[in-house]
Amino acid sequence: YGTLHRFDRRTGQTQDITPWPLGAFGQPIAQRKYRFTWTSPLVFDLLDPHTLYYGAQQLLRTRDGGLRWDAVSPDLTGAVSQAASDTGPVTLANAGARGWGVIYTIAPSPLEPGKIWVGTDNGLIQLTADGGATWRNVTPPGLGSWSKISLIEASPHDPAEAYAAVDRHRLDDLAPYVYRTRDDGRTWTRITDGIAPGAYVHAVRADSARAGLLYAGTELGPYVSFDDGDHWQTLKLNLPVVSVRDLAVHDNDLIAATHGRAFWILDDLTPLQQLTGGVPRGPYLFRPERAYRLRRSVSNDTPLPPEFPQGENPPAGAILDYYLPAPASGPVTLELADAQGNLVRQFSSRDTLPPPGAPPSFMNAW
Repeated sequence: YGTLHRFDRRTGQTQDITPWPLGAFGQPIAQRKYRFTWTSPLVFDLLDPHTLYYGAQQLLRTRDGGLRWDAVSPDLTGAVSQAASDTGPVTLANAGARGWGVIYTIAPSPLEPGKIWVGTDNGLIQLTADGGATWRNVTPPGLGSWSKISLIEASPHDPAEAYAAVDRHRLDDLAPYVYRTRDDGRTWTRITDGIAPGAYVHAVRADSARAGLLYAGTELGPYVSFDDGDHWQTLKLNLPVVSVRDLAVHDNDLIAATHGRAFWILDDLTPLQQLTGGVPRGPYLFRPERAYRLRRSVSNDTPLPPEFPQGENPPAGAILDYYLPAPASGPVTLELADAQGNLVRQFSSRDTLPPPGAPPSFMNAW
């Protein structure tokens, strides 16, 4: 509800940088200077690391670590917020006039300074190209009131392109809604072909390395598109059926934030990035991601207690991915050669694994 703190890890100092010092919790909504939601968006500018944006009903900006905040927009929700004397229950029909509605997602462009996309929980998408001096309502036509703009992704490849995930499950509409624009919001295309009917969408993210490769987090798991959203297919793999609330591409890995089933990481997106022409017709060896040779640590520290939450690291070594269109009729062999063509290493499906050694006299965790 708007409370914000900054923590300095060098000094251990915590500072309250809430934009408005007076708490508004419990006040009538129309009497609050700033309206915040439970999960108000807080986003750094991708081109200026000293600029931080915060979403109320207006877009707030600080450039000095939260010491001073400026409102760089009007009320982007379209709420009147002057009906403080209105009584009676709040309904979908009168909520806007009663002063409800907040910014729910903020997406600064990674390519064009001053361009910021904003989505609200009452169904509006707003765009500024000059750092907030002027704003334009670019909401897709036909999008009903209180269609929550769950997340906007500004394309990392085209400054005029953006994607919007819309969540209407609060209106008893579980259908997926993902929209794409390629002309700064003047026109939008709904891109949901292949997403299950009840998998309403929380987030859509663009791959940072390959244009047209998209990832979507839905109520029933993750999806992937290889053609800029025209078609989708599930990317569930070994992930349990779970609500994926957000996604992030980091160091060429895909991170999924689930609702109650932890963080999950899909290591190494290079195979997906290389599927430019669909599934290969024959056996195919993907170009491997860069690998690093490290000296193994032999400092066997005291392990974490078994009840302590911890993840699993990716396997050591270089990961080689290949695709076989059908089960092989004979053995499968992988040969590694140096720059002169000399054989360095060979793996075969006929190889026999060495027998396991004697079990250690202590727990595997040690």
